[in-house]
Amino acid sequence: MDAYHGTSRLLRETFARWKLDTTFVDMTDAAAARAAIRATTRLVWVETPSNPLWKVTDIAAIGEIARRAGALYVCDQHHGHAGAPVALKLGADLVLHATTKYLGGHGECSAAPS
Repeated sequence: MDAYHGTSRLLRETFARWKLDTTFVDMTDAAAARAAIRATTRLVWVETPSNPLWKVTDIAAIGEIARRAGALYVCDQHHGHAGAPVALKLGADLVLHATTKYLGGHGECSAAPS
């Protein structure tokens, strides 16, 4: 799966302990995403561009899949701060960003003061 390690770990370890099922799909393949939807799907999560491979997902296509499933659609755009308005217009219900990257590059703002 091409996603940030922390997200992968949260889904595979923590959510599994809470009895929450997760299906990992290449979200750049809308047909595969559509096929992965189950009757119990409540959330569709997209990381675009993905980390570490920088794959770009068709936000609108996945948004339509999520809407048809009645699922909440979250778009993690931790690398692209300017994308929120676009992702929301293309169907995302929520957009996430990494504030440390937005404000100061790759983690400089998250360091503890000395």
